[in-house]
Formats: sequence, C-alpha cells, structure tokens
Amino acid sequence: MFKNVLDSGLSRILTIKTAKCTAHSFKTVETVNNKPIKPRLVLAAKKLETLLDIRRLHALDIVSNNKKLASMDPVKLEKNYNAIIRENISNKDILKNPEILSESKLTLTHKLNLLRQLPYEVGVTLPLLSISVNELVFLINDDITNSRIKVIGDLLDCSDYETCKLIAKRKFLASLNLEQIKNNIDALLGYRIDTDHIKKDLWVLKYNIETIRNRLELAKLHKIDTIKTWMVRSKLSIFDAYIKRRVDNKSVLGEFSLAQYLSKRLNCTEPMAQYLIQKHPALESKSLIKMEEIINFLYNQGFKPKHIRNCPKILLHSVETTKNRLKQLEAQGMFLESLSVLTKSQKQYLTFYDGLVKQNKMKS
Repeated sequence: MFKNVLDSGLSRILTIKTAKCTAHSFKTVETVNNKPIKPRLVLAAKKLETLLDIRRLHALDIVSNNKKLASMDPVKLEKNYNAIIRENISNKDILKNPEILSESKLTLTHKLNLLRQLPYEVGVTLPLLSISVNELVFLINDDITNSRIKVIGDLLDCSDYETCKLIAKRKFLASLNLEQIKNNIDALLGYRIDTDHIKKDLWVLKYNIETIRNRLELAKLHKIDTIKTWMVRSKLSIFDAYIKRRVDNKSVLGEFSLAQYLSKRLNCTEPMAQYLIQKHPALESKSLIKMEEIINFLYNQGFKPKHIRNCPKILLHSVETTKNRLKQLEAQGMFLESLSVLTKSQKQYLTFYDGLVKQNKMKS
C-alpha cells in the first residue's frame, strides 16, 4: 500500500555495488550518491522496508534523516513498531512521524496517555512524542487552560498538526510565555513579516519585545524595503553594517533600481541587466560603492561594457584583488580579452598563474 510513498528526499539514486573481497567471496555494499552507507543504517532501513511496506530508497531516506533510528538495533525497532501498532497508530501516521519509532514501549505508552488528554485526534499530536515528558506535561496543562496549540496555530496561520510539528522542532514553544509569543508575532506581523518567514525562524520569538521593535523600527526608518527576522537576531555590528550598506547603495542608486543602474553603467537593456542579477543574486547585496569602484577601474584599464556583461561575476570582486592579478598577468606578457581568469578562486588562479610562469620559463 505504501510502496509508492515518496518524499522530496527520494530524488537521490540508490545503487548496489558488489566488491570482490577474496578469490571466492563477495560482499554487497549499498551506496547513495556513490557514498557507502554504514551497515547498521542499512539494517535499520531493511527492517523499516519490511515493517512499513515501503521501498528501500524511502527507508534509507528515513533512517538517514533520523540519528536515533539510524543507530537502532532492528530487533528493538520491530518491538517499538509493534508497540505503536498496538496503540492503534497506522503505518500512514508512522510514515508522517517516523521519529516515534525510536520511543521505547514504556515511554511511548506514557506519552500517548498524556496526549489523549488533549482535545485532538492522536494522529494530530504524534509529533509531540519527541519532546520530553516534563515539557509534554507542561504543554498539556497549559493547553487545557489556555489552548496553547490552537492559539499558536491561529497566530501563525497553520493547522493543528503543523503547529505540533513546529513545537516538536522548536521545543521552547511548549513552555515559552504564551503572552510573549502573541506579542512578538503581532509585532513581526505589524512590520509586514509574513507568517511563512516567522515559521522558518521561530528563534525570533524568544527575543524581548523591545529588542524586536527597536531593530525593526530602525530598519523602517532607513526605508528597508523587505524587513526580515534575521535583523532582530543578528549582532548589532552586523545589523549596523547592513544598514550602512543600504544607505550607501541608496546614495548611488538615487531613485533608480539596481537593474536600471546596471543598464546604464554596462550599456545594455534593462531586461539584460535583470538577467545578470538573476544569474548572480549576490549582486543585490553587494555594496554599490564598491561596485562603482570596480566598474570605473575596469573602464580605466581599457575594458569595455561588453567585457563586464560577458563576465558579470567580476562585479563581486574587489578592486585590490583585480588590480594585483592584472599586474601579475601583464608581467607575464598576458593581456586579457576576457575577465573570467580574474574571477577564479584563489586556488584556481594560483594554479593558472603558476602554469603560466612555468610556460614562460620553458620558452626563455
């Protein structure tokens, strides 16, 4: 029934390789993406394949993403599975929450009895089996009194099951002051940070409300178009540097967009400039003062707009590094028709340069 259950992690290729060990014996080595899989992990995967009636690739994906399952003895894994089935939990629910297979029978029974006190189907709350008993007891008592799961779900616009998954992933949500969670989410939403971004960065909910407001108000004051949660969490020095870069960039751009700026400086159409940005997204966060410097430097060295358009990656490099490389190459009698060699990594460039030096020595 579950043979066709696949998730996003199953695009990897599973291969079986046979390696000769002796003149008369062979052993089978399973690999994923040509990397050998540890024997214990393979044993756990084989057991899951049988118990859950799934493909080997799916089973390997499950154990690869769950450290506890990967190290479990197959016999213990089967005992845990049987204990779960006796609790009327289906294979479908197990596949959605495979981490529950690492729970011992005693702990599983105790936690399930606790979960049944909540006003939800057990299938909805299964992710919560991964939190400690003490955290679970606190969560249940608070939910009975304050509907914690429902409140967090409503604030983050997600289902009860998704909310339980979030709590299991960020366990502090089980006990963090509910009023603080409400106030912080309301503040973030007030600065147009959508719930999808908050769910991806739940750590921001642990911060003091004053810190959140001060940071985001500063971003708003400097007319940051897209305010994000990392602005709250980052060190003040990093946040200040980001603000300075944005202010500097604004002084270069004026009322123009980055695409319009590049279109003018590189003598190309705006759609072409937009294509260059899409090809190298780092251009969007590059200091435009430094970008202006490298463009001016290259033009002063005799390069044309077409050279930069053909190798826009050069805009991400510093004038100092580019100048040094040009001097080194010219000293070896090399005058560039393309900028690509200037954009190589330090290791790649040194390999190229050393080869050029050796070639010149052989000629002399």
